[in-house]
Amino acid sequence: MIAGVVQYSIIWEDPEENFRNIDRLLTSHPPPEGALVLLPEMFATGFSMNQKVPEFYDLCRGFLIATAKQWNIFLGGGIARRKDGTLRNAYLIISPEGKEICEYHKAHPFSISEEGRFYTGGKEVVVAEVKDTKVTPTVCYDLRFPELYRRAVIKGAEVIIVAANWPSKRDFHWQALLKARAIENQAYVIGVNRTGSDPNFHYCGSSSVISPVGDTLLYVGENEGVFYVKLDLDKLLTYRQKFAVLKDIKPWLLP
Repeated sequence: MIAGVVQYSIIWEDPEENFRNIDRLLTSHPPPEGALVLLPEMFATGFSMNQKVPEFYDLCRGFLIATAKQWNIFLGGGIARRKDGTLRNAYLIISPEGKEICEYHKAHPFSISEEGRFYTGGKEVVVAEVKDTKVTPTVCYDLRFPELYRRAVIKGAEVIIVAANWPSKRDFHWQALLKARAIENQAYVIGVNRTGSDPNFHYCGSSSVISPVGDTLLYVGENEGVFYVKLDLDKLLTYRQKFAVLKDIKPWLLP
């Protein structure tokens, strides 16, 4: 599987401008057909608590569908939305045919910035099939809660996505936690973050791909662009068989 991360400075609450920027980056760095290409959390608006932002859901979802079909790729992106009378910080993955493969709702709203006043946390761990690979999307602050990732691996996850708006002042935490989640779960971990600034934070970028043994396969610093890496799923399965840590998980220890 080829995985790609799209790292860029998100223009605050301006979907159309962000769409143009993503189109420009993909045109400059064309994805291989069938690749899994990932955009950050709230990819078209930034990490906004503005109650109007979820009104862009259909527009943003339509962009994901059109772009996935245009490039014949699996495309993931974070969007705010209304669901069952609440607001959710969601992450979608779309197939090359424009079909929605999965939708995950961020389980842990970032209470420190009062995200939980506006967005309701999800209660489901999602494991989706992408080209015969089991993929779990998660969002930003989720990264600090290892039990979520352990549950994903128990359900079969092999590739874990962490889509974020992660600030520069906690860049060290971002990099350390991505590695920890990969090592402890013997999984590929793809962290896709934004760069630039919004009214609240400056963002570090540092999008990364970490191997199941903890090697950094990709690290992009603060550069804008689309960056690709090959994930060797046969190697992952062989490693899990030879160093069979996961068989010793104690489910009763999970919350």
